[in-house]
Amino acid sequence: MFRKQSDRPMMTPSTNHFRNAIVCLLIAAFFSFLDVSRTWCDPKRHIVQGHAIWHLFSALGLFSAGKFFAEQLAYTEA
Repeated sequence: MFRKQSDRPMMTPSTNHFRNAIVCLLIAAFFSFLDVSRTWCDPKRHIVQGHAIWHLFSALGLFSAGKFFAEQLAYTEA
């Protein structure tokens, strides 16, 4: 049976997770570029490599995207 619009919860899902995902993925793309261009990929000059930072930020971005879509799914099924 279809629900009326008034049956939905008053609070809409937050877009904070979506913004966090976009920001983290943009930072990850920046460090990926630094890694590919060999700007931050010299083991003799840097302790932390751009590739490792890329992995961290892309994981954080994908985690945030998952949280955002889980909230959207919970909202649509509520």
